[in-house]
Amino acid sequence: MKKLILSFLTTLLFLNTFSQTNEIIGIVKNNNTQAPLNQVSVVLFLNHLYQETAITDSCGEFRFTSLPSGNYECVVQLNNFVKTKGAIKLSGDSMISLLQPIMLKPLVFNEYGYDDATEDREVAVVAYKRTESAKADKHKAVGKPATTSPSFLGSWANQTAYYKQGVVVVSGNAKTLAVKSSPVKQGEIGTHVNGTYAIKSPPVKQGEFRRNANNQNAIADTTIGVNQDKISAEAYNEIIETPFKSTHKNLLSTFSIDVDRAAYSNMRRYLQQNLLPPKDVVRTEELLNYFTYNYPQPSNDAPFSITTEMAECPWNAKHKLVHIGIQGKIIPMDAIPPMNLVFLVDVSGSMQTYNKLPFVIESLKMLIAQLRATDKICIVTYAGMDGIALPPTSGNDKVKIYEALNNLSGGGGTNGSMGIIRAYQEAMNNFMKDGINRVILCTDGDFNIGVSDNTQLENLIIEKRKSGVFLSVLGFGMGNYKDNKMETLADKGNGNYAYIDKLEEAKKVLVHEMGGTLFTIAKDVKIQMEFNPMFVKEYRLIGYENRLLKNEDFENDAIDAGDLGSGHTVTAIYEIVPNTDKTSQGVMQYDPTDITPSKLDGDEWLLVKMRYKNPNDSISKLLVHKLSNEHINNPTANFYYSAAVAEFAMLMHESIYLGSGSFEQVEQLLDQYTGDDGLGYKKEFKTLVVTAAKLMKEKSIVKKD
Repeated sequence: MKKLILSFLTTLLFLNTFSQTNEIIGIVKNNNTQAPLNQVSVVLFLNHLYQETAITDSCGEFRFTSLPSGNYECVVQLNNFVKTKGAIKLSGDSMISLLQPIMLKPLVFNEYGYDDATEDREVAVVAYKRTESAKADKHKAVGKPATTSPSFLGSWANQTAYYKQGVVVVSGNAKTLAVKSSPVKQGEIGTHVNGTYAIKSPPVKQGEFRRNANNQNAIADTTIGVNQDKISAEAYNEIIETPFKSTHKNLLSTFSIDVDRAAYSNMRRYLQQNLLPPKDVVRTEELLNYFTYNYPQPSNDAPFSITTEMAECPWNAKHKLVHIGIQGKIIPMDAIPPMNLVFLVDVSGSMQTYNKLPFVIESLKMLIAQLRATDKICIVTYAGMDGIALPPTSGNDKVKIYEALNNLSGGGGTNGSMGIIRAYQEAMNNFMKDGINRVILCTDGDFNIGVSDNTQLENLIIEKRKSGVFLSVLGFGMGNYKDNKMETLADKGNGNYAYIDKLEEAKKVLVHEMGGTLFTIAKDVKIQMEFNPMFVKEYRLIGYENRLLKNEDFENDAIDAGDLGSGHTVTAIYEIVPNTDKTSQGVMQYDPTDITPSKLDGDEWLLVKMRYKNPNDSISKLLVHKLSNEHINNPTANFYYSAAVAEFAMLMHESIYLGSGSFEQVEQLLDQYTGDDGLGYKKEFKTLVVTAAKLMKEKSIVKKD
C-alpha cells in the first residue's frame, strides 16, 4: 500500500519567558470543513517514552504545561481521522505556540472499509523566536474559533446517521457526508468525495440518533449534544438493577464478592474527556471497591475480617443502609511466595495506538521493578499467531526483560484464544507447587480470530483454571474496547480485572496494590445475608448485579465465586425497608429455593454468612457475623463515604430507587467524609462527580429540547 505523506510547515513561536517551565499550546481542526475538533488526543513522547496526553476542548484547543526540556514527538489522533505526528524541541524555559492549526484529514471509506489514507501523515515543525509582546498576547497567536458547531438534518433508510467531529457519517454503506456551514435541510443533497447522495426524510435532528435495520452502531442514550463520538464498538454486559425483595418470600440473599476496579478507571476515562459513560460502564461494586476503607485487620486465623454498620439511608429517610466491609490480611512482599508469571500481550493491529501497546510496555515495567530473583517471567505474544517473546527468565535479570518488552511490536488479527492456550501451557511448564502461578493478559479484548464467542471463551478459561494457574486481565485503549469479554475472562479465571487509562493507574494496580493483584489469600468467597423478618420488611443489594448466586449455591463448593487478594477490601451495601408492623408477620412463606433459616435472636437484624476456600483447597470454610441493635445509628466515615459512592452510581444509572438523591448531596457527603487517602484517589473522585453533574444536566436539557 502506497504510503500517504502530507508534509506541511507549521510556524512556531519560541520565547524565553519569566516562567520556570515549558509549555505548548495549539489548535486542531478538520482539514475538510475547517471546523475545530473536540476530544482529540494530543500525545507527547519524550525521548520515545510516553510523557503526557492533552484532550482538545470545544474550541479545538490543547495545552501542555510544566514540561521538562527535551526532544518531543507529538502524536495527534482521533477515530476516523488520519493520525498526524511531528517533532518539537524544548530547551530552557519556553512556550511553543502553533500559529497555524494542526489539520486532521478524515479517513476515506470505501466498500472494504478505510482506503489507503490510513497511513500516518508526517508533520514538519519549525520553531521561531517570539517577541515579549507576542508572549503577552499568546491567545491571539493561537486564535479563538467560534464555539458553535454545525448541525445537520437527514437520514438514510436502514442506516445510522450521526454527527461526528465536523462531519455527518452515514453507516451501513459507510458513506461520509461533508457538513455545510449552515444546516443541511430535509431532502437537501450533501456531497461525498465519491459522488452525490440525497438525504431522505424523516429528518435526524441535532443530537438525535437513528438505529439501522440490524440495530447495529446504535448511539448510546447516555450521549449528549453533538460533540461526542456517538458510535462506538465498545462492548459491555448489560446492568439491570436488583429490585427490592420481600423477606416474606426471600429470606436469603446470596452473591459472590468482586474486587475488580476496572469500571471506575474506565468511567474516569469518559468523564475526563467530558463524555458521559454508557450506563453499563458503571458497575457500582467496582466503584465502591476502588477505594480503601479503614477496616480492621483479621485478629484470628481467618484471612479476612468482617465489619457491619447500619444507619439511615441518605436518599430515603424511611429506609436504612447496611454496610458490610471485608478486609483481607496484608501479606508483606518478603513473605509472598515465589511467582511464576506469564505476560500474555496482545500485539495485534488494534493495539498499535499510543494508549494500548506503549501503555502495556510501560505498565509491565513497573511490575518488573518489584520482582525478585526467585520470580520467573515469561512473555507470550499473540496476533494472528502466538509466539514467545521471552522464555522463562529470573526476575533479577531486569535488563533482559526490559529489552524483550521494548522489542514488542506487531499487527494483524487477534487470535486471543490461541494466545491464552499458549500462555497457560508456558505457566504449566514452569509450575511452582508452593508458589504463585498466574497469567496476566494485556489487551483491548478485541478477539477477531479463533474462539471469540463469550461463552466459548468462558468454557476455555473454566477448563484451564483447573491447572491451578490463575488469570488476571489488564485492559487498555478505547473505541473497540471489549469490556464484556475481559470481565468474563478474569471472573472465570480466578483472577482480577483492571482497566489502565493512564500510567498512574498502572502504578496503583501493579505497585501499590501488587500483593492484592497477584497473591490470592482466599478463593471462591461467597456472602449470604439472612434477614430477620421481625425487623426487615424488604431489602435490595446495591450493585453486584452480575455476581448474584442462587441461595443453594452458597454451600455448593463446585460453584465458582470471587477471589480475595492480600490487603484487598470488599464493600457491599444493602438498602432495607424496616418492618414497622411486627405483629403482622404470621407464617412466613419462604421461597422454596431458600435454605432452612437459622434462628435469630430477638435483637439481631441479620446474619452475614461467608464461605471461602484457602487458595489450594477444594473444601470451603464458614464464617458467621451478626448485626444487632448495638451496631445501629453510630456510623463511621466508611459508612458515609461508601454511601456517597453508591448514590453517585445510582445517579449515573438514573435509578428508579434514587428517592431524594442528588449530585449536590453526594458532594456534601464527600466534603464531610472524604479525609486524606494519601494518594489522592478520593480527591480525584470529587472532581469526577462535579463533571458528571454538569454532563447529566446538559443531557437533561437536550432531552427537553
